[in-house]
Order: sequence, then C-alpha cells, then structure tokens
Amino acid sequence: RTSTVRDDAGRAVTPVEALKTELRKVSKDDAEMMQLLRNMALGLMPDVLRASDGAQLEPHDFLIRGMALDRSGCMVVGDSVRVGQRIRFMVRDREGAQQDLISHCLAYKRRQLSASMSGQPQPQAFGMLLFSCNGRGMNLYDEPSFDSRTLASYVPVPCAGFMCNGRYLRPRS
Repeated sequence: RTSTVRDDAGRAVTPVEALKTELRKVSKDDAEMMQLLRNMALGLMPDVLRASDGAQLEPHDFLIRGMALDRSGCMVVGDSVRVGQRIRFMVRDREGAQQDLISHCLAYKRRQLSASMSGQPQPQAFGMLLFSCNGRGMNLYDEPSFDSRTLASYVPVPCAGFMCNGRYLRPRS
C-alpha cells in the first residue's frame, strides 16, 4: 500500500521522496546519498519502550530491521510497522556499529553501578551468549571477533554465540 507524508512545504510526497530530501541536506552529492540509502536500516521503537515522560530515546532503544526501497516510492521493511509507531532511520557503518555496541555496554555498566549505589547490587554474570547480526563481523569490521572482544572488555566472563539474522523473541507490547 502506498502512502504519502507531508514535506516541509506541506506537499504530499512518498516516504522515499521525503527521506531523499532529508538525505540531500547531509550528503555532498548524489553518489553519497545513494550510498547512504544502500546502507539504510529502520529502527522500530517497541511499545514497551515508549517514552511517555519525554525522556530522550537512544539508538539502543530501537529494534533494527532491514529496509529496501522499491521503484514505486515505497519502503519495504523486514517487520510490521504500525501507523503512528515511532521509527528512526539508521545507517550501517563501522563507526556507528562500534558506537552502538559501546553505548549498550556503557548502559549495562550504568545499570550495574546504579543498582549497587542504591544498595541492590545485581548478581555477577558468569557467562554471556552473543547472537550477533549477520551484517556485523568480518564484513563490517575487517577484523575477527570485534563484538565479542568488546563485550568481554566490559563483562569479563566466558562468551559463546553465533552470527544470525532476525530475532527469536518478539518484544512484549
């Protein structure tokens, strides 16, 4: 189903045209814009993470889903998107992936510290399972085991896991 959105001038445009307009503002040229579009993914905010108190959402608050553009100006997303659901466009790149991973690690350490400071320390982890996205690994970082080595530097326990695509559990809404 094709839908339209309103651009800054109030004209009805396809979502893809609206996205291209925004990308033109940050791209040097059409080649760079097309590179951004090829590496684009869509972040979906689950209802359980809805920020009702006006809190600023962080990149790790979104579930990242694959996205493609078709010739009719529609976006094809690898998940169901509801009308009114909050989304964020994400670009997959090495630096962004590294920052995202470190952001998750720091959030984990902050939760541990906060619990400890409030007198309710969390039990120590004795191991970790890592199910990393197929889009990561050697193809993204040009080095082996980047994700597992980074996680181990924040949570120094044995790590096991594998590369995969998708999820095994849908967040509760």
